[in-house]
Amino acid sequence: MSSLTMAAAIRGTLFAAMQDDEQVILLGDSVGRAGGIAGTSQGLLDTFGEDRVMDLPVAERGTLGVAVGLALAGKKPVVELSSSSRLLAVLEVLAEAASLHGEFSAPVVVRVPVGDEAGARIDRPLADIDLPGLTVVCASGAASAAALLARALKSSGPTVILEPRALYGARRDLPAPAGFGAELLRHGDHVTLAAFGTGVGAALDAAEELASEGISAAVLDLVALSPLDAKTLGEWTRHTGRIVAVHPSEPGLAAKVERAATEAAFLYLESPPASAAASVVDAVNTARASVSY
Repeated sequence: MSSLTMAAAIRGTLFAAMQDDEQVILLGDSVGRAGGIAGTSQGLLDTFGEDRVMDLPVAERGTLGVAVGLALAGKKPVVELSSSSRLLAVLEVLAEAASLHGEFSAPVVVRVPVGDEAGARIDRPLADIDLPGLTVVCASGAASAAALLARALKSSGPTVILEPRALYGARRDLPAPAGFGAELLRHGDHVTLAAFGTGVGAALDAAEELASEGISAAVLDLVALSPLDAKTLGEWTRHTGRIVAVHPSEPGLAAKVERAATEAAFLYLESPPASAAASVVDAVNTARASVSY
């Protein structure tokens, strides 16, 4: 996927999925004629028609209600939201569906752009995204976004995929996650950088800079933010004794990572859990302070 932008990788995955399985349907307020966010569904309307690529009004709860109904009828809907600002309202629809249908196992995929673009904050930071039976994952690049979307389409339950706006045009070659669990991208012994979204690339670059100072940093791509892979997070926090959550302007989610690491490895911590913005400078400075604590 290194030759593709993240937007192109998403578009290619959607095309392949819709070509292979006629039950896959795309819904959103700009997925058809507008071609989706950053062109992620460009050309799909011409190929698959209005029955499978549906432009709907800007009414997220209504769109999710339609998607849940289609999923319960055997379809595999992929919903594209234009902003994360209404995500919590959308999750309420899934919660209501779960309460009505018991164990909610319909395969609904919700794609959501999040975060900054060109230095401007477009979406508000996410708060509580935990819902029983719901998986929330965050892409860190082209290969990651493609792999997460493909896996979500094969899942038996609802999946929310967070897509950092700043990465839609990125071509950086980062490994694709094997599943929804945390992935170790770099071994280290002195500090663990647990990252998601744009924080993953920043954490890897920070680890390179820290290595030149003799500081060995492990880098984890958390992949799933709900439920967190507390087992892997705890293992690497215990191994290094230090944890820094590297996040893309999502302090609430970073605090959640810190709490999970503390609960899993409290007796092994050699410095307080910390968080850093998704920039190399912030990640390096925070990791350096953690090691020298």
